[in-house]
Amino acid sequence: MAWLLYKPAGANQEPRLPMTQENVAMKQTSPANRWASGPAHYNRVRETALHDRIFAIAMCLLPFSLGEEIVVVSYSLPFFALLCLYYFAKIIGEPAQINKSVALILITSACIIAVMAVTSFIGPHPAKALSRVAIHANGLAMLFYFCTLQNTTDLATQEKRYYFLVRIFVTSGAIMGAYYLINFAGSALDSGLAATISSRDVGGLTSLPWGASNSVAAVLLIPLIVSLQLLAEVRPNATTCREATRFKRLRILDSLCTLIIVAAIISTFSRNAIVVAALLLGFFGLRASVIGMVTLAAIAGLVFLGLTFDADITAQLFEQRLRDRDELMSGNTRLYLWGLYGDYIKDNPFSPLGYYSSLFNFEFSSHNYSLTTYVEQSIVGWLLSAFLFVLLLSKSRQLSQMKLPNAKTQGQFIFFGMLMIALNLHFEDANFTHQYILYFWVFVSIFSFRFSISERRLQLLQSGRST
Repeated sequence: MAWLLYKPAGANQEPRLPMTQENVAMKQTSPANRWASGPAHYNRVRETALHDRIFAIAMCLLPFSLGEEIVVVSYSLPFFALLCLYYFAKIIGEPAQINKSVALILITSACIIAVMAVTSFIGPHPAKALSRVAIHANGLAMLFYFCTLQNTTDLATQEKRYYFLVRIFVTSGAIMGAYYLINFAGSALDSGLAATISSRDVGGLTSLPWGASNSVAAVLLIPLIVSLQLLAEVRPNATTCREATRFKRLRILDSLCTLIIVAAIISTFSRNAIVVAALLLGFFGLRASVIGMVTLAAIAGLVFLGLTFDADITAQLFEQRLRDRDELMSGNTRLYLWGLYGDYIKDNPFSPLGYYSSLFNFEFSSHNYSLTTYVEQSIVGWLLSAFLFVLLLSKSRQLSQMKLPNAKTQGQFIFFGMLMIALNLHFEDANFTHQYILYFWVFVSIFSFRFSISERRLQLLQSGRST
């Protein structure tokens, strides 16, 4: 399982206490006396390890799903439900202390989901809409939890936990990528590579049960941002050979996950996702380390082998995806669809159709997040979504300006990654799938946690206190 690769912070080890005078004295006493002096901290560490293991299971099961009547349900749902119960118990058990620096992210997110819930009752299929709102609410609960993680453990433990959660996120993306590649290979063996490439729509040979290949590619772009960020970060100073060896192994695993994710994105033949992935890789290439350059070279090798594998297949792919000039100029009819949605907004600027209802009204999606959001939730929903986007960009820019190790890299990748997510969302409608919703909220939650840790560390450094 994932936690065998990345051990949760605090799991199977003595928790690290903040170096106050009381904790220094506690550290010099026997383990029994230490437990008697600080049981609350020990219990907190055990709860954290349990939470992170459930989180790991949920993320690793997220790519797999069943059901198609109202909404495709992921196998991860019971574990995310357990996490929600855990969050609820935490709220009831002790007052929540929301980190003020990320409170606005949480409040804006809650308002966005509230508008979704209210407008769900306007449309013709409120059950289908509310089933997606429930998944958003699950993501909001997760965001709430990560926005309240302050002053509970020392910063070193929080850093370890952050990297554990981030690598679980990347591992989940690699599992999804491998799942797609196996499905693609199986379809190619059963129906032939040419037929598999030709069938890319919902229910097609290259789709997964929960979405078409374009949706799969859009989801995979999110963990790709994080995996490239990990590879671009500066190697920390290792105090022992064991730490250095462990870091090298993690870098190799990060590179392997990145290769799987990129290979899966390319195999979807989604023009939008491939362009966005190429931009992400180009941005990464400007900051790449040695192992990063090796990863880029391996990706280039995979692309070259794929293009030279079969000349007939390559010609067919070119014919389907790049030859039709009129289709390319129209954005695969997207310009026409955007015009229809734009005409509706012009005639009905304050008459929303209801969340997840435009598809039933127009009988096709707009493949544009802004237009879909405005048509379904009116200007209120659109303004809230735009504000969250600008807010995340602002926070990531603040992070990049902090004088801390890797803060610049982390902030820049989140900033550029958010731009790429927005770009892809204005050509695809993957944001209605269970997997995309949760991947997005996990992405926002982990970033909020990262920002809180960095801000706290910076405050301690400025005050002259040890971190």
